[in-house]
Amino acid sequence: MDSDTESTFSPDIPDDLDDDFISPLHHDETAYHVYKDLWNNFYDWERDHSKAKLKDLSKPSSRAKDLRTSSAVTSEYFPTHEDVEYFEVEDYDLKTGLVTRYTVAAEPFLLERWDPYARYNSCTSASKSVPANPVNGHLRLSFIPYADDENFDYENYLEDFEDFKWQNDFIDPDLEVIQLETARRLHYTHNFTFSDIDNLGIFKFPMRETSNSGLIWYNAQRDPLPWPAMPPGAIRQLQSGFIKLPAHILRSTWSANPVILPKATQTSQEMKEDGNDPCSNDCYKLKNFDNMILANEDWDENDYECFNSVIQLAPDTLPCDLAVICKKPCYEMFIQRLNVFQDEEIIMEKSQDDGNKKPEFEFLEENEKPMNIELVQPCYHAGPCNRLCPCYKAKQRCQRSCRCSKKCKLRYTGCKCHKKGKKSTTCGDYSCRCRKLLRECDPEACRKCDARHGRCSNTDVQRGKFSNVYIKGSEHGLGAFAAKDIKQGECVGEYIGELHLSLLYDHMAILQKHIHSNYAFDLVGGITVLDSAYLGNETRYLNHSSNHSNCSAEVMLINGEQRIVLTAIRNIKADEELTLNYGSAYWEGKPPED
Repeated sequence: MDSDTESTFSPDIPDDLDDDFISPLHHDETAYHVYKDLWNNFYDWERDHSKAKLKDLSKPSSRAKDLRTSSAVTSEYFPTHEDVEYFEVEDYDLKTGLVTRYTVAAEPFLLERWDPYARYNSCTSASKSVPANPVNGHLRLSFIPYADDENFDYENYLEDFEDFKWQNDFIDPDLEVIQLETARRLHYTHNFTFSDIDNLGIFKFPMRETSNSGLIWYNAQRDPLPWPAMPPGAIRQLQSGFIKLPAHILRSTWSANPVILPKATQTSQEMKEDGNDPCSNDCYKLKNFDNMILANEDWDENDYECFNSVIQLAPDTLPCDLAVICKKPCYEMFIQRLNVFQDEEIIMEKSQDDGNKKPEFEFLEENEKPMNIELVQPCYHAGPCNRLCPCYKAKQRCQRSCRCSKKCKLRYTGCKCHKKGKKSTTCGDYSCRCRKLLRECDPEACRKCDARHGRCSNTDVQRGKFSNVYIKGSEHGLGAFAAKDIKQGECVGEYIGELHLSLLYDHMAILQKHIHSNYAFDLVGGITVLDSAYLGNETRYLNHSSNHSNCSAEVMLINGEQRIVLTAIRNIKADEELTLNYGSAYWEGKPPED
């Protein structure tokens, strides 16, 4: 793993600097000598300063006082038990200075064995799954885990990383102090401008970049060092406060919000056949345009501008209304509309852009489980959802977070379950359409089942209505146990964790294999991995059972998100351990027997 940035300067700067260091300073001997002198001065001072600070941390040792002659007082009680151990005690009297020695008998007492607590890894508690942070921006590693474990395959683990963070992202505070003092002396003593200093090319950061970045700003965030070379009053301090006024603050620019121009949906022929009465003797409905020149030759530029300003914003405006707005004969409005909109183009556009027609395909959720569907981002295009809509292309229904119309034909319409009494609940079995499709009822779409007000029994995850669970030691480390009786079909909880892309998850799998612990679930056919190793809730403690599991895990679609829900597959008594069959894939084809 090689570093991809320039190396850090060594504290022991040699007299014969290499060409890479001298080249930016070659044209200015003054800057070079100031920088070099301060460099040597700082590290000469730092060595003695560090020694003094470390010496101050040491505690002075004091010699114990000599004890006076002791008295010969000895205990006369000696237990005879064969397991008794004897030892001598010296008691020093601070007032008299006498030392009393006596023998003490200690009879061993056998205690019950204390079993060690089950091994566990620390985990951040969470109530919802979140996207995992990327490994890092450039696949850089902070440190090698389990570096002292000879059985850890660190070479295989390091293959996914380019280098270490400290090789590239390390900022040396000592170097910044030296550079700041160099810049201060060049600026005030040798009359260098900040631009001159930046052009030298010897500093990692520019002097001032913005009001909260640059060499001056970064040093202002640190506590000053007591370096004698930079006393407070000897040379003026560089001003840390700085505001760079952008050009747009000095002037105002006003513009209207952009308008998405609508498309024409009504053909000219449909307008002629709409059944409305003619507006006047000049109405387009009374004219025969077959033998007429379709051009308004007497129109000037203002007439065209007036017509276009209206027709662009309201392309389906009737010629009768356009005649009133533009103060022109109605038939002339119709002629101009014929020149702007071709009926053939409108018909073709409508066939591709009609969001009121049901799609001619079967949605993926009708045949696929939610865990195998790669969800697309909510659509936000202008106009109705058509063949260009990302939801349409992916054969998925528009979700509640999509920005299309609530009447969009791609939207999920919800179940038709309804209440049968004042205290009855709905959607309790697989006769509910939502349950059948492994969805939770949508409060916006499922109106009849009263999903919004709690009468629906298929909204447990959205309401956080889970079974009470506690964690304690079990046969296999820690386990999850039912705090109360749980009925068959009740929601035990949601499996929470970090969402990883499987392409960036290989290094995590190596760690799991090493510690013999795996908290990962596959989603979207293996494209996404949900891992609760470092973030999760009590459901991560469910242990495996091949033949006697009492819970099942199912991927459900809830408000447009794939979420793993744990459900009781039989009645579970209080204090019974919750178990789950993780499947042969989890155990690499060899699940353990109960």
